[in-house]
Amino acid sequence: MTASELKTDLLLLRNRSNYPPSGLPKDRGKGIIYSTRKQESRGLLRQSRIFSIFLLLFAFFSLAQQSSRAQGFFTVEDSEWEAFAFLGGSFPGSSEHSTPVEGLSESRLVGLKYDAGLHIGGGIMNNRWSKVSAALEYSLSAQSATVTNLSDLLPSLTGSHSVHRIAYNILYFPRGRKVRLQPYVFGGPGLSLFYVHRSVKDAAEALGLRLKDPWKFTISLGGGARYFLGSRIAAFFQFGDNISGVPGYGLPTSGQVIGGYYIPGFRPNGFLHNWETRCGIMFQLSER
Repeated sequence: MTASELKTDLLLLRNRSNYPPSGLPKDRGKGIIYSTRKQESRGLLRQSRIFSIFLLLFAFFSLAQQSSRAQGFFTVEDSEWEAFAFLGGSFPGSSEHSTPVEGLSESRLVGLKYDAGLHIGGGIMNNRWSKVSAALEYSLSAQSATVTNLSDLLPSLTGSHSVHRIAYNILYFPRGRKVRLQPYVFGGPGLSLFYVHRSVKDAAEALGLRLKDPWKFTISLGGGARYFLGSRIAAFFQFGDNISGVPGYGLPTSGQVIGGYYIPGFRPNGFLHNWETRCGIMFQLSER
């Protein structure tokens, strides 16, 4: 959407409803997109997921095969501490939430959708037991968020958004850690910060909406495999799901009418599944 189209949409919105209330500033419209146009279709989103997974797998196995030929025979070390870094994709998807309206028997079905985004991070791992390890990691996912059907005159609200996550996972290696190809499964708790960028908060406040950055308890589950390219360095591929509550971003949990103006609400319920794929490199830091 161009700047002129955005300005036109905002003028139409204000002329039809005198919204926001007169006590709020009306010159801070940057950062949020108001549009009745359809978002990306689910089919395109599925295609992007398949393409991302295929691309990551291809890069992973190509790198592993080339390094294997160059290195020849070597003994895989099993160190006490490891460090790792990764890059991949994050795919939270979309959901709908029934939100009551105060004073009315009906409710609004408010939608929440996240675009697929880039996923990066790193961490450290401790190999305390022969087949079990513990890993502490930080990750960042950058993706736009869209809330739909907040009100009849505000059908769509989209803004810049990112997810910061700290996780503590337990990994199980069924073949141990002294073989070249090491499949594993993992799971563990964590905390996710759903961060709304400042420009979006300012623009939303101009419309009477005060957005916040919620924290959510998260459970991570998944699996993967790592392949040693040398005695102390390995490439890995991983697929998993980060399960948390749905963030409400500080919006009222019900809609209401104040002074003739409808104040939108959003009542999140259920769970958010943030699927992710990643490829990375692991380095062993010390011997036992």
